[in-house]
Amino acid sequence: MNNLEQMIINKVELDPELMEKREAMYQRLAEDQRVLDFLEHNHLDLTFLKANVQRFFDWTKELDLKTACESSENCLLANGYYEDLIYDGLLQKVITPCVHTLKQLQKDELLSNYIVMDIPETLATVTMADIVANPDEDLSYIKVVREVSEYLNRLDGTGYYLYGDVGVGKTYLLSAITNEIVKQGKKVAFVHTPTLSNNLKNMISRRESLDGLLSRLKHVDVLVLDDIGTEGVSDWLRDDILLSILNYRMDTNKTCFFTSNLSMAQLEEYYSVNNRNEVNDLAAKRLMERIRMTSKEVRLLGNNRRIYVKGKI
Repeated sequence: MNNLEQMIINKVELDPELMEKREAMYQRLAEDQRVLDFLEHNHLDLTFLKANVQRFFDWTKELDLKTACESSENCLLANGYYEDLIYDGLLQKVITPCVHTLKQLQKDELLSNYIVMDIPETLATVTMADIVANPDEDLSYIKVVREVSEYLNRLDGTGYYLYGDVGVGKTYLLSAITNEIVKQGKKVAFVHTPTLSNNLKNMISRRESLDGLLSRLKHVDVLVLDDIGTEGVSDWLRDDILLSILNYRMDTNKTCFFTSNLSMAQLEEYYSVNNRNEVNDLAAKRLMERIRMTSKEVRLLGNNRRIYVKGKI
């Protein structure tokens, strides 16, 4: 301890007003259950508290802020963190995330397992529990949920091809499935097929970038092709891109999920005619063979959720 520190301590000890305030803090803290629990947990006594009154006082103020933040819908802390105390032979401050910051950090960590994430932000946190716990869900929808969610018990092999009318909840359900998958540390590419088609056109001139994307879609643990059958059909997209990706995934038994407004039979018919009205049934059959080998077809029935949500808003 240097001379300046000793002079400050002596001043505090000799100043009656400061000593009175310090004693009042001590008496207050000696009745604070949080402080008493801390002392007991670390095998400390009130003598230790008296020697560190100001630090414990500051800590209880931080805990008050933390508690208020937890009961609020939004973070009340300036930077999302509060100062906690630990004792490991020395009394030390530890910067700790509040409940809101911790939730965001956990969310960011999970989302990092998506190598492509073409889903709305509102679906980034939906879980299977959200679906099952909804009392308004149609029983036929819950039946499909239970069937498709069996994948979560194995996390490899054949996926599902969900088809049904616009807005019945295909993307919603698969978002919940893949959000559960990434919690297990698996990598997922959730690809909106029409968006992929447009992006690939822009990447043709950047071959390295295009090859890199195709490689990731081939090798990722789980691939979701959302809204397949709504993109324009070109020979290049069908035969060089989709067939190439799905052929590799079929041969290596990698999981594929699909959503579509079309049944598999309708999708095969759709892919048999390209954007120049040229018919190629064989090319369509080759692609559909890969889709059928990598997924099980399931029809999803129900009301249009988008209309329902719009009506509520």
